[in-house]
Amino acid sequence: MKGALLTTVLLATCSTATLGNSAFAQDAPPLPQAQPDDSQADIVVTARKQGETVLRAPASITVLTSDNLNSSNISKANELTGIVPGLVQTNGNGSLPATTFRGLGTNSSVPSAEPSVAYFVDGIYFSHLRDYTSPVYDIQQVELIKGTQSTLLGKNTSVGAISIVTNRPTKDFASTLKYTHSFEINGNRLEGFVNIPLGSSVQVRASFLANNEEGMVYNLFRRQNEPRLRDISGRLAIAWQPSDGVDILLRYQHDDRDQKGFQWELLQDPSGTVSRWAATFGQILNTIPDRISNSGSAALGGTTAGPEEFEKQHTNRINLLATFDIADFKLTLQSGYHAWRNPRYTDLDQTAANLFGVQENEYTKSFTQEIRLNSPSGGRFSYLAGAFYYWNNWGNNPISGGSNSNTAGFPITGIANTQLTQNTKAISAFASGSYDILTQLTVDVGVRYTNERKSGTMARQSTGVLGLVSLPSLPLTELQRLETNNVDYSFGVRYKPSNDLLLYATYSRGSKSGGYQDGAALPSLAPYAPETALSTEVGMKLSFNGGFFAAALFNTEVKDFQNNYTATIGGVSRALIGNADIRSRGFEISGSKRIVTGLRVNGSLVYADGTYLKNFPADGSVALKGQPLTRNPKWSGQVELTYDRKASEKVDIFGSIKFDFASKAILQSLITQAIAPVMKAHQTLNASFGLRLFDGLEISAIGTNLTDAKYVTFATGISGSGGAYAGSVIRGRVIALQIAHKF
Repeated sequence: MKGALLTTVLLATCSTATLGNSAFAQDAPPLPQAQPDDSQADIVVTARKQGETVLRAPASITVLTSDNLNSSNISKANELTGIVPGLVQTNGNGSLPATTFRGLGTNSSVPSAEPSVAYFVDGIYFSHLRDYTSPVYDIQQVELIKGTQSTLLGKNTSVGAISIVTNRPTKDFASTLKYTHSFEINGNRLEGFVNIPLGSSVQVRASFLANNEEGMVYNLFRRQNEPRLRDISGRLAIAWQPSDGVDILLRYQHDDRDQKGFQWELLQDPSGTVSRWAATFGQILNTIPDRISNSGSAALGGTTAGPEEFEKQHTNRINLLATFDIADFKLTLQSGYHAWRNPRYTDLDQTAANLFGVQENEYTKSFTQEIRLNSPSGGRFSYLAGAFYYWNNWGNNPISGGSNSNTAGFPITGIANTQLTQNTKAISAFASGSYDILTQLTVDVGVRYTNERKSGTMARQSTGVLGLVSLPSLPLTELQRLETNNVDYSFGVRYKPSNDLLLYATYSRGSKSGGYQDGAALPSLAPYAPETALSTEVGMKLSFNGGFFAAALFNTEVKDFQNNYTATIGGVSRALIGNADIRSRGFEISGSKRIVTGLRVNGSLVYADGTYLKNFPADGSVALKGQPLTRNPKWSGQVELTYDRKASEKVDIFGSIKFDFASKAILQSLITQAIAPVMKAHQTLNASFGLRLFDGLEISAIGTNLTDAKYVTFATGISGSGGAYAGSVIRGRVIALQIAHKF
């Protein structure tokens, strides 16, 4: 692992040095300048395809830059939790992140589920939770768009979207090399890019990331920190302007992920059952949430040896974007293809013996095609219209269980080998328009029609107690075909009493497709229904000299929300999806103000009251009407001070201090799992400090979770344990040193 990283580092360093020498005869690049001391009012939001700025868009949107990610030491999309209030990500089985905005979002680690908070990279939709694990680097910005966005963003954006925009090639030569060492996790990350113009009409940009880290959970049995992760990724982007008004951009990215060990630990064992299993083969367990693990799959307690916990993922992505200026219109064609395969194994009993775990082999192949036409801008009426096609072939092969027998007293023996496939085809037609009734008053209308068809198969071979009481054997069965015809829409009014103030109100409908789940006992129970969200938002955005202020009231109701819950059948805990009616309502405010030149204060606060609107299911056996949603802190907020100013002709000083807080949130049903651990109210402190020096050199120190706060972020029941839970704790304090050089 370290050898592969070292090879990548050496190759990247040599390549950059060579390119730097080839440009030596050119004019020296300008010295880096301090960042402009103004608000982010002019940042353009790309995901909504309207060419609008953050403070002109009638929606709650936060845009993060690469500096924001650097100051939080983030290199993957599943590490965004808490970077803004109201955004929560919890990594479940297989590192699958459940992502929620304002308490709403797919709260499931069922891998077939497509997230309600949709994920886009450079305008391409990525449909499965595993896509969040890919590295994030050389980016222009990350757009966090809250609320129903189906008419503009498209498929499965019923409660919001996260859109990542990478840097495209430019017409100037540039290159950067950046190294980050994270001390507590022995992390070494090298990333960089080279941008080369080839004549007047072709530009090339090559970028890469290589990361190696040891994790922060100490495994007492294996005597090592976990998870031990290696990420290597490379991207090549080529831009071509064959004639005036034509721009073609091709991007290709390959990711290689290799992880050993996992971040879960034994959180509680109130009846001592798991501890008694371990005691039969001489293991003493740590049973409190403190980043100490005991897991393994050794031949102990009368079991046969199983695999060490691991994850591997190889991903290929291709994105082709072509834009054509036709008179005053803009025609856009975009095609995307991506594929990955992810074998993995997770230990579920949290002892050193091979008692119970799940080995999976998940894969996906997707193709998307979009065509849209934007009208000329500047008139009273503007519009866009287009069509979208989506194809996806997904499958998973979970093998749950352990040895056929044991002497540890674990009551569940045997395995359940399930094969599930899911094939999706969808086609959409969409249009939106804006009309200026008055100079200051605009009406926005949008509509999208989607026809989607899903088909799939399911089979299972089971042995032992597991096959008898929980997951029986099944012949290869064609699952019930699912077809939906959805009409999503949005209505909005914008009023601009002045150039600095925007008042808006929107009402929108969004939908998310159904699917199949591999934890169902029978094929007839595998399908789950689509969900529909109805969202109302009223807000205002005010820009002023040196800052801005934004506020919004929201109410979102989701019918047939694809709700994750844990069912215990025959002593086996299974993650399942059922359809529930839920709601989240509340408010959020955010603002930024320049105090003096170079010094700025930013702040935001979110109140989201997420509850069940009806008993779930009808008998209330999982949740009662009015009970809170899982993973939904009612209150969350952030206060940040940033500083960026020239200290001398050759030195800039920059830094930030950020304080985050959130209230308590439940992690499992209050009825079926009332004793489950909760995500307690917490506060975290992050800080960074850096210098930009002569000749493009930049040095900074980054500290995350400086108070070393400890709180549970994910919890799941251990089968056969009578109330024991495994899960993860927030990563502890990490201090990092970062050195970057712009050539």
